[in-house]
Amino acid sequence: MASEMDNLMLEHPRAIRSDLSEVRADVRDIKVRVTNIEEQIGYLHSAVAGLNRRLDRHEDRLGRIKTQMGLVDGGFREAASEFKHD
Repeated sequence: MASEMDNLMLEHPRAIRSDLSEVRADVRDIKVRVTNIEEQIGYLHSAVAGLNRRLDRHEDRLGRIKTQMGLVDGGFREAASEFKHD
């Protein structure tokens, strides 16, 4: 009877250690996945910044084309020329 009681008492800590090992493995997996997500977010952030730079260049170019073609109203053209002289 005493040996059965000893076995029961040892069985629970073994099960807990087994479960704890599984939890540790899961946490390691989650850490790797979170790191991958963070890397992807960083990549997307830099890609968006690059697209914004391109868009800014296109807006500048479009503004110059409009000015050259005389498609910009006079008020803006005067303000732009005043800004260039300062």
